[in-house]
Amino acid sequence: MVRETIAYYMDVKDERIFDVATCWVIGTYCYELFESYGYLYFHGLRDTGKSKFKKILRLTGFNGQEASSISE
Repeated sequence: MVRETIAYYMDVKDERIFDVATCWVIGTYCYELFESYGYLYFHGLRDTGKSKFKKILRLTGFNGQEASSISE
């Protein structure tokens, strides 16, 4: 269901991106079980849907928060 939601709103060239994003979203619900948990990095030209994808992941993931220009 998570994959279908992401695929409904996003149009990407490589369908495997949906699988990666789905696994990442599901992992956010149990990230405390892991020693570390990775970030997803989106890179692209202007108006390619990066912010839209980020918003979808924030809304479907566990306790998502909006942040920009964050430092380590």
